[in-house]
Amino acid sequence: MQPLRRMQPQAQFARSAPLQSRRQHPHPAPHHRWPLKPLARAIAAAGLLASPLWLQAAPPASNALPTGLQVTAGQASVLTQGSQMTVRNSNGAILNWSSFNIGAAAGVYLDQASAASKVLNRVTGNDPTQIFGSLASNGQVWLLNPNGVLFGQGARVDVAGLVTSTLRLNDSDFLNGRYR
Repeated sequence: MQPLRRMQPQAQFARSAPLQSRRQHPHPAPHHRWPLKPLARAIAAAGLLASPLWLQAAPPASNALPTGLQVTAGQASVLTQGSQMTVRNSNGAILNWSSFNIGAAAGVYLDQASAASKVLNRVTGNDPTQIFGSLASNGQVWLLNPNGVLFGQGARVDVAGLVTSTLRLNDSDFLNGRYR
C-alpha cells in the first residue's frame, strides 16, 4: 500500500500537483510553484497602462465653471459673478454644454421652478466632467457625459435629485419621460 501524500492547490489550469518536500527542492524555481504569476503581473500592468487618462488628470482650475451653453429645449439664462454661476431654467429644459466642470472654489446653482422640476445638462465635448466645487439646485439635476463624471473629494452636492450617467438620452425621450 502506498503512503498518502498531501495535495496542495497550485495556480494551474484545473490540475493539482503533489506537495514536494522542501528537503528535495530547498529553493524551487518560482515558475514551478506559481506558473501564472508572470501572466498575472502582465495583465495587471496592462490594466494600469490602459486606465483612462482622466483618472490621472489634474483637477480643473479652482474657479472653473461650465462653458459653451446651448439651450435645445425650454428656456435658460446664465448669470456669472466671479466663480459662481446661476442658471435659471424652465422645467424640462435641455442644456447642452461643451464642458461642465466645477473647480474647488467655484459653484453652480440651477434655479428651477420647484423641487419636482428637472433640467437635463448634456456635455457635448470630449472631456469628462470634473466636479470639485459646489453643485446645487432646488430641483432635479440630470448630468449626462459619455466621457464620464468625476466627483472630487471636496465636492458638495445639494439638489432635490441627481442623475449622472455616461449613457445617451435623446431630447424627445427626456421630454416625454422615457428614461431608458
